[in-house]
Amino acid sequence: MSFIIYLLFFAFAKILILTDQNYTSTVKSYPYFLFISYSKQCKHCKHLLPEIKAVEQYIRKPEIGIGILNVQKYPESAAQMNALKTPTIYFYRLGDRELYNGPRDRYSLLNFLNENSRQLLHIINDKQYFDDFVKDKTCLIYFEGLGLSPDLETISKMKQISKKYKSIYSIHVQNPHILDKQQLELRINSDIKIINETVYDLEKYLFHEVIPLIFHATDIEMHIFLTQRISGLITIQEDDDKYEELAQKLKGFVRIILISPENDKKIEFFMQLLRIDEFKYGQIFYYNFDTAIQLEPENIEDYIYKQLDKGKTAKN
Repeated sequence: MSFIIYLLFFAFAKILILTDQNYTSTVKSYPYFLFISYSKQCKHCKHLLPEIKAVEQYIRKPEIGIGILNVQKYPESAAQMNALKTPTIYFYRLGDRELYNGPRDRYSLLNFLNENSRQLLHIINDKQYFDDFVKDKTCLIYFEGLGLSPDLETISKMKQISKKYKSIYSIHVQNPHILDKQQLELRINSDIKIINETVYDLEKYLFHEVIPLIFHATDIEMHIFLTQRISGLITIQEDDDKYEELAQKLKGFVRIILISPENDKKIEFFMQLLRIDEFKYGQIFYYNFDTAIQLEPENIEDYIYKQLDKGKTAKN
């Protein structure tokens, strides 16, 4: 298919053609906007443009705009946006711009848009709405206080947390009638923890506060598990009551990870991580970095304590 046909393909789509005259106003008219620069000679562009068209057909959010800019026809605008290299993909989120360096197939792009086209900071001033909003959620809440200027650095950190972990909601409360002093707090359902103003590494603090001894492979938990090299007992279970005592005994050594038998996506992920062909309900695997071994329930404690003893011996 020739490049001209590709452009005709776009002419009848909802993909927006950006120019020197309409670029700024078009981007600002959407809360979320995917920008792509292209040129006629670019081989990668010939593969990318049909993928972008496919994304446009599947996207079901009117608040998301998608536009393309021809760098040969509008080199000045492309240069101002640092987009002369083709293809360049930018994602605009509520006025902020970031460079997209992920996979360029339609499924990856669609997933990226769905994951990132959400509000990073919720500004709430109504007491009833606030009480309803925080129910059954993990929320990072900044109370501005009475007659005080907002701490922009804290708010920026909160946005970064919500951007990285979609299960954490960041809230900015400006109404002093809800709380008349400046305060940052973490709410996990009804549990409230005030965050000391001396906590600079907010993400590290949340790692320790949000992750329980027993968890169910949420986004933030999975990030910790993979990046912080945490050992874990992994099993497919519906009920975690019988693991509570074991979790307390093993506190600080391993996490117990319970996967719902209905969560096929997470089961498949752990099968790949554990390098197993089958993961049955009730099976228990001990995972320590790159090592995985199946354990019988009666041997769990003995095995883990032996591994801890080996670790102490190795250090000595």
